[in-house]
Amino acid sequence: MYDTNATLLGSIPVTAPDLVSVSKKTGAVYVLRRGSGVLSLAKFSGWRNNPTQIATVLITTNVSNTGRYQPATPSLALVEGETQTTLYVGYQTIGIRSYSDNGTTLDLVRDFSQNINSSLTFERIAVDPKNERIFWTRGARSYAVNFTISDWSNPIPKKMQTASKQPFYLDNLTVAPNGLLYG
Repeated sequence: MYDTNATLLGSIPVTAPDLVSVSKKTGAVYVLRRGSGVLSLAKFSGWRNNPTQIATVLITTNVSNTGRYQPATPSLALVEGETQTTLYVGYQTIGIRSYSDNGTTLDLVRDFSQNINSSLTFERIAVDPKNERIFWTRGARSYAVNFTISDWSNPIPKKMQTASKQPFYLDNLTVAPNGLLYG
């Protein structure tokens, strides 16, 4: 961790870190690790005072270094509700999965492997914390295509469209607390 002057404040020794997310409520640090054919998610106590690994979960042993967008890119989103923290992981070979932080374990909540075409990639996942609607981007810049899942009773990804039924393109999207999309 660095401050705004690029001064090192602390670190966590992690093998093959790919993406990091930090809990605003607890300070826990979540690290998505990708290496040697394995994708895993780990939770650490924080980054200060000798952080310890609290939990880890194996996401997949099918890590691809090739594909339509080479190499396949994972994505991670953290959603903190009043009583629950949920992590969403997207990856080409697994689709989207959500994991619940239950203190000392990261437990699978939803697995959309069967409903999402494995040729999709997940450069960026964003989740509206109010209704758990998932948005993600495949590709980048002028090649970006946005998808969403809004119906959890039938979780099938749909390409997003504008109000005039035109393709919706938004690179590096995020959801604001008021539910608006920014990119």
